[in-house]
Amino acid sequence: MRLHGGAICALLVACGGGERVETTVAREVRETSAEPSGPPDLTQGEDVTAELRAKQSDRFRDPPSIFRRIETTDVEAPTPERTELGYRIQLPSGAPVMTPTVYGDKVVVSGGFRSRTMYAFNTHSGEPAWAIGLGDDGPSNAACEDEVCVFNTESCTIFGVDANTGRLLWSWYLGDPLMSAPSIDGGLVFAAYPATGGGTYPAGEDRPIPEEMSHALAAFDLHTGELKWTRWIDAEVISAPVAWMGKLYATTFAGTVMRFDQQSGLLEQARSANATSAPAMIDGHVVVSRRFEEGTGEQMETRESLMMMKAEGKPGGGESESRPAPYLNREFQQRTQYDFSSSDLDAANGFSEAPASANMRRARALIGRNTVHGLQEFQGSWVLGLGSRNIALMGSALVGFDRESGREMWAVPMPGDLAQLGGTLGSAPASAGNRVVVGTVSGELLIVDPDRGEVDRRLSVGAPVRTQPAVHEGWVYVGTSNGQLVAMNTGNRRLTGWTTWAANSARTGQPE
Repeated sequence: MRLHGGAICALLVACGGGERVETTVAREVRETSAEPSGPPDLTQGEDVTAELRAKQSDRFRDPPSIFRRIETTDVEAPTPERTELGYRIQLPSGAPVMTPTVYGDKVVVSGGFRSRTMYAFNTHSGEPAWAIGLGDDGPSNAACEDEVCVFNTESCTIFGVDANTGRLLWSWYLGDPLMSAPSIDGGLVFAAYPATGGGTYPAGEDRPIPEEMSHALAAFDLHTGELKWTRWIDAEVISAPVAWMGKLYATTFAGTVMRFDQQSGLLEQARSANATSAPAMIDGHVVVSRRFEEGTGEQMETRESLMMMKAEGKPGGGESESRPAPYLNREFQQRTQYDFSSSDLDAANGFSEAPASANMRRARALIGRNTVHGLQEFQGSWVLGLGSRNIALMGSALVGFDRESGREMWAVPMPGDLAQLGGTLGSAPASAGNRVVVGTVSGELLIVDPDRGEVDRRLSVGAPVRTQPAVHEGWVYVGTSNGQLVAMNTGNRRLTGWTTWAANSARTGQPE
């Protein structure tokens, strides 16, 4: 079971007019950030490596490893409506759409949480390229590499399809529900799945299942879907696994951050850290957001900070200044519009409540959400590294921190009443050239200067945006909460390099 992991190392470069133009921020990154000497270690939180390794031992059975295939069908695709800056496509489901993925001359996008469809449209015209029916609800964001696109459905399958035609290459019914997206590196696909409700164990397997291990993390061959390895984990993965320098990093809804070897699947490190976002690879560090409580009794307050785990031979590390984080509390979220609409979306997919296999208890305690839709859409205060800043959408504001000191440098408030609307008031930020691009629940895209924390430009989407935009060659692509794909040409080709969730198919947060 071998995987050829590789480092993904890139400068932040903007491309425009056929020239290679290095931005001020890209130059700052080049001048101040040395090549990491090795993959970063997990250095903060309680070390639980030995405990979790013991649960991978021969004393326990391996996770389910026999899966059945789900077929796809060709379906009709909707047509684009022209707009002043590009086009909009109303998808039939009218349900929330995860981050689109730009691959070649196509934008690949879910039909929405209530849908059983996946689409590809021409990036600039919006004309349909292919459309497939999946037989399963709620497609995730897609990862595309080497002419293959891979995505999960909430219920309950991972699909590998030809990126050019949508033709099914392979699929596995892994388990119900799948609430994260897959990632790709070195010819392998990495994905998480629940230990019950899908796959089966080999005949004659009678060893016990390790306690508190509700999910598995697995590696599959990109082109054939062949299972290479699978390992127990303590909850569903937040957003997606992250592949970096031959290692695989993942945060679970139990708040645990883990590092595996990509080739063997060996669990190398694990930290219980109350982490609330997928790892981001920034300047040789693993960076996550984390929640904690401050005060006692009625004065107790939930807060959140950005935590940096430094690489060997790199300075820095530590935490940013913290901010209040009521949106991570169940008591806060359950009174909001988001909680009610998210429950309705689950019900439309057949859930009166989340199945036991979801291990919702741990997610509810960590992030305050209680639905399959809410966990699939949750991105936490995922951290974008740009220049000397660490930037995150923290509930009701986009916040920029000085990376070296952790000091808050600026905050851009998001429109809306968080206590009424719920969730967060915007999307995780994307990087394009030397600017930050973020969507808002009020229906805008904001283009923000990362040094000054000032909004340079506002673009009207016309519908709420809760998931990260994709940005490529001056075009911005967003999925909306009411089931639309909206594409806008900003006219600035320097805005580029962010083709999918977390920038690339390995989910590193490193712009291309």
